[in-house]
Amino acid sequence: MGTFTIVNALIALVILVAPIVVLIFLLVWVYRIKENSEHQVAQNKHIIELLKRQLIENQK
Repeated sequence: MGTFTIVNALIALVILVAPIVVLIFLLVWVYRIKENSEHQVAQNKHIIELLKRQLIENQK
């Protein structure tokens, strides 16, 4: 019977820790998406500026 209590304790520990690990994973994932989105917005602004310059040069 002693091994069953240890196994039960390990299962309970995994059940308690799993949601915390999943929450941390999700927070890191959302943070990375936010960082990548900000980087992409900056790149898009730069591309728009280059296209505007090219348009002005082509109109001359």
